Amino acid sequence: MNDYQDSIRSCLQQTVTLHESVGHVKSLEHFVLEHGRPFIEVAPPRWFLPWMQKPRQCFSNSLQLTVVDRLRYVEGFAVLATVNLPVHHGWCLDGDGRVVDPTWGTRGVTYFGVPFKHAYAAARYEAQINKGRLIGSVIEIGDDDYALVQGRETRPWKAEVTAAPANADHGA
Repeated sequence: MNDYQDSIRSCLQQTVTLHESVGHVKSLEHFVLEHGRPFIEVAPPRWFLPWMQKPRQCFSNSLQLTVVDRLRYVEGFAVLATVNLPVHHGWCLDGDGRVVDPTWGTRGVTYFGVPFKHAYAAARYEAQINKGRLIGSVIEIGDDDYALVQGRETRPWKAEVTAAPANADHGA
C-alpha cells in the first residue's frame, strides 16, 4: 500500500463516518470501501479516439471504451499526483488488470474502485443512452432507486479480476 492508497481509504472512511453520524448508512463511499480494491499499475500509454477523451466525462469515456474494446469497467476514486485528493472517477482495466484511463491518460497516481462485469456495465451504458441521459456513474445511477448502493441489485455485477491485487511493490 502506498501513501496515496492510504489517503483514498482515509478520506472514504471519514466520509462514511460523517454520513453514518447523520443516519445515512449507505453511500457511494461506503459501497466503494466495501466492494473496491486498489489498482496501482497503469498500462502503457495508448491512443484513444478523440470522442473517448472528453475532459470531465470519465464515466462516459470509460463506458464507451468498455463497449468498444471490451475492457473491464471500474468505478471508484482516483488520485492525481498534482492534487492529493480522491476524486470520484471511472476507468478501465486491460487483460492484465492494469489501469487504462482514457480521461486522465497516465496522470493518475493510484486508483481504488469496484470492477464490474462487462455485461452489467454495457447494459447500464445502453440504458442511459436509451433514456437520452448524459452518461454518468454506474454506481450512482438513480433509475433503479440506487439499487447498487442500497444493496438491492439482483443482477450479477461484480467482476473478479484475475491479476493479483496491486501492492506497494509495483510502484506508483
